[in-house]
Amino acid sequence: MTMSNLTQHANDLLEFKYPDWMNIISVYEDLGHDGFDEDGPESDIWDLWIYYEKNGKRLVDNWHWEQWYSPIPSLEGYLDVDDCFTYTPEQLRFICPHLFEE
Repeated sequence: MTMSNLTQHANDLLEFKYPDWMNIISVYEDLGHDGFDEDGPESDIWDLWIYYEKNGKRLVDNWHWEQWYSPIPSLEGYLDVDDCFTYTPEQLRFICPHLFEE
C-alpha cells in the first residue's frame, strides 16, 4: 500500500509492517516541531497514525520519530526508530477524531 499524501518513511513502514491482507481504515501523518530559536525549529517531530482492523478488533498504531538538526548522525524514519504504541479507538476518539472519519 503506497499513499501519495504520506512521506517516503511512512510508505516504507506501511509496506514493511502492514501486509496487504490487513484492513487499513485510515492513515494520517503529522509534522510538528520541538522548540524554536533564532535559527528556526530544533527538530521535526513526526507522528503516523494507522487505524486498522485485525482479527475482528479495531486498533490504532501511533508511530513516532524525531529528526534532529544536528551534525551527529541519528536514526531516521519510523522503521529505524521503531517507536510504536497501540491504542483502541475508544482511547483516541476525542484526541484524534480525524482518524475515525470513514
